[in-house]
Amino acid sequence: MFLLRLMVLLPALLLLGCDENGGEMNTDDAGADTRQADNSGEFDGAASGEDGAVILMYHRFGEDQYPSTNIRMEQFKDHLDYLESEDFNVWPVERIVDYLKEGREIPPRTVAITIDDAYVSIHENAFPLLKERDWPYMVFVNTDGPDGRAGGSYMSWDQLRELAENSRASFANHSASHAYLVAREDGESESDWEARIRGEIEQAESRLREELEEYVPDDPPLHAYPYGEYDTAVKSIMEDMGYVAFGQHSGPVGHHSDMLALPRFAMAEAYGDPDDFRMRVNTRPLPVTAISPEDPTAIDQQNPPMLELTFAETDIALDRINCFAGPGSAELEWIGENPRVLAVTAQQAMPEGRSRYNCTVPAQGGGFHWYSFQWIHGRK
Repeated sequence: MFLLRLMVLLPALLLLGCDENGGEMNTDDAGADTRQADNSGEFDGAASGEDGAVILMYHRFGEDQYPSTNIRMEQFKDHLDYLESEDFNVWPVERIVDYLKEGREIPPRTVAITIDDAYVSIHENAFPLLKERDWPYMVFVNTDGPDGRAGGSYMSWDQLRELAENSRASFANHSASHAYLVAREDGESESDWEARIRGEIEQAESRLREELEEYVPDDPPLHAYPYGEYDTAVKSIMEDMGYVAFGQHSGPVGHHSDMLALPRFAMAEAYGDPDDFRMRVNTRPLPVTAISPEDPTAIDQQNPPMLELTFAETDIALDRINCFAGPGSAELEWIGENPRVLAVTAQQAMPEGRSRYNCTVPAQGGGFHWYSFQWIHGRK
């Protein structure tokens, strides 16, 4: 019954993203392991290329007036209970990044908890539960919030320090003003745009280090794109500045993941119920080694866009792949005599703003292998 419900829900789950109006969603140490034994995180051998981890992304906690970015507290408690009862490894996200960069094997059932925007409900509602379990979590901070320049219900720097000193919180860059980094202002040249975006990132990093120095990872520094939006020009800036960066497109991370656009599963009321959560945290990566086009804004030149995915050699049953574009299935075409390149095309034009192509393959033993690519239409 559980598997049947997941198959019915899967197309809808693949659509979860950021809310353009209501917020951001369309939307280290070995002690992080929740297992009671063998929590060293040390594994022999090189990574297989298909092992990975799930990174969860939350925003608001117990703020029912913001359903698109909020998780109800009974849902969040169920999430934590499930991770504990099923012996998941809850790791700092920076530790997962280190393992990916070093090509080290990530143990099964590994997750990280991240929270964007530094809303005060983190302090009021999530912090006590995470402190009680002594689990690591990362808050991506848009620093105009605690600096008092953004309005809204953000934590103060003192409250952020309270998290750091009394729980296993760490903090990273979410820009200063939470701007749409891809968007160009009217009349703005490319050089002026680049200077503005670099300034956003540099200002946020400077404020984080002034206020929370020892709790901000710097090798490498981490950034979560506001609204999960990026293009190849934004990624180039991040690469030049030395960052590993995270989006908001769904899916697990693996050793073929783009370190400038790591996926995270967005958690909100609509898809926060137990079966939905369990399906997500048990997904595994699809070994996609190359994509074309790489730029999410290429949809501005061709809509519906065609996306070519190149897969590594794998035992995954790629002939069972299913891809979704918007509310329906996408058209699929294998290219070449040794089919490892798949062309995915929506059956109709995609809307303005953020949309996604999502591809899944049933995994041996249950669950799904998962890959997502986000398009950004009409932002520039």
